[in-house]
Amino acid sequence: MMDQGENQEQSLPDNSSESAAKKPKKEKSLLMAASEYAYEKYYRHEYKVLSLPASDQAKLPNAFFMDVEAQMHVNRPNHCLPNALRSAALVRPVANAFSGKPAGRYGAIGSIANDDDLMDMMESALLFKASCRESDIGYHDDPKTFVRYHKASCEAFSDYVSLKGFGTDACKKCIGALQRMYMTHATDELSPIQRIMEICHDLDLYRCFGRGRMVEKLANLSRDLGDDTRKANLLARKAIDLIAATGDRIMFSPFDDILPRDYQDTFNECSRPQGCFPMILSITNTAIAPGEAVEAPSPVVPGEHLTRFASSKFKALHAAQMAQWRLTKWDDEAVDKNRQEIKMQLQTMLKEWCKTRPHPDEDLEARIDRAFEAFKVETEEAEKPNETVEDMAVRLWTAGGRSQLQYRELCSILNEVVRKDAHATGDTAAPDSSRLLSSAVSLICMLQHHLNAARRMGLSQPSNWPDGEHGTGENRSTTKNETYRGGGIDPSALQFYKALAGTGRVYRVPGLLATSFQRRTAIGFLPRAGVFHRVLWHVRLTDPDELGGGCQHVNFLEKTPYTSEKEFLFSAYSAFRVVSVKESTDPMNDKRPHEITIQACADNSDESEDVPSAPWY
Repeated sequence: MMDQGENQEQSLPDNSSESAAKKPKKEKSLLMAASEYAYEKYYRHEYKVLSLPASDQAKLPNAFFMDVEAQMHVNRPNHCLPNALRSAALVRPVANAFSGKPAGRYGAIGSIANDDDLMDMMESALLFKASCRESDIGYHDDPKTFVRYHKASCEAFSDYVSLKGFGTDACKKCIGALQRMYMTHATDELSPIQRIMEICHDLDLYRCFGRGRMVEKLANLSRDLGDDTRKANLLARKAIDLIAATGDRIMFSPFDDILPRDYQDTFNECSRPQGCFPMILSITNTAIAPGEAVEAPSPVVPGEHLTRFASSKFKALHAAQMAQWRLTKWDDEAVDKNRQEIKMQLQTMLKEWCKTRPHPDEDLEARIDRAFEAFKVETEEAEKPNETVEDMAVRLWTAGGRSQLQYRELCSILNEVVRKDAHATGDTAAPDSSRLLSSAVSLICMLQHHLNAARRMGLSQPSNWPDGEHGTGENRSTTKNETYRGGGIDPSALQFYKALAGTGRVYRVPGLLATSFQRRTAIGFLPRAGVFHRVLWHVRLTDPDELGGGCQHVNFLEKTPYTSEKEFLFSAYSAFRVVSVKESTDPMNDKRPHEITIQACADNSDESEDVPSAPWY
């Protein structure tokens, strides 16, 4: 059978009509040969997470299980061959976008666009940029592990260059630039090469990053191009078209006609060089005319939170925890181990959270110990044989005054950690932000095992449900099919809810959302709003007896010392629609709060993951 790569060009073509006209096609494909080598030696192999050193797994237990499952029967879904080839395909378009531009902070990038040998070698270098990763751990998860992966990948490219006998100056420059990607530029000569490679990698991240980070990257690219927004948008469009053509997922697109979506069937075919090349060439061979129009990025909801669920670190860590649990043999020993893990993760979270505080007091360790001991007292019943791990997690969520730390309840700290989602927002203020989030996610996973009980049992709603004044026992509530929440809201956040009111658009809450069956309970929380406007939330639930009714990601908290609150707790990143916003003329008055009515979605899994996140809840 003829190798489909034999008739391909040596390098992936430029996307400018002028360059395409003057560059002849070459017989042999250097990039095809490099991609076949990289695929056979590296990319076709799955992550072997279970064989990693126990000491590494203990440090970041969840991170080693991120994205270990195959997608469309393709291993290493986020670091396989299509990612590398797409980055390589962008080398010439990016370099040519800088043609004619004056030298900037990274030197005269456009001046190297006509150096074919250098362009060829940059394409090949990008094929190896993630070839030796053993897991999806990134720099912000664990710098030492990430750097080890990066060094090994650079050595893989260097070995390939030596194997093929490539000893040109271009090879040496690309090896040096690859080694320094996202680091301080080693020399002025390498600066433009390194920046092109970084841009090519950045543009391919529409597959796994959300709105906040990609809007920032696109703005940086426009700045480097001399505030040429049109060219930046053209490159973004080209990158997203490449992702779509190869069947990869799209986490965020600034263009209305390409929506966020999951993996497509073509992703399997494109996981091999022979299948991927034709798809990529179908996009890169499409010339862009000098005056071609490009859509402006889509508007976002005013005031939306920076992190969306689709691109959140929470989502990746949550999936990793669940993947780890699926491999667990659930016997008495495992249950006891998880009880101990709750305590360990709690201590880790408290310590790492305290490091983020602006002025931690000198008695910090003692305060943490007292808070932890108080938690153990409040959850001592969880040590009984008939108490489950999720019961213990529920008690953690509802732990009160005795276990407060720096005047914050544990539930408040948990939600703050999820909301900040340090990796997704780029917030690196906390040196161990990944340990902080990872520990919080582990605790929330155990809690949500209870919250998602209805889904596990194949029910449309949990056993306890707000049945109104005629309900019996725990099901008695103020209003049938409705719960309440009271608290404070920053006045600037109202614009978000007003923009969504009555539109039917879905949003998600970046945290666990606590509500009550009783309106008076919610009203009782209004005085705690402090300097913020008072707000009373009405959370509507579709009648379980109606088609598509109920709710599968919420549950009633029974085993809590605060049973009078009749708490109905929604899972993190639950989906809602805004029904109406009634603004108060005196919002600092506890008796005249804003009133926001929202509709809970019946099943989070039926809703898009790339929807706006609430800035305040």
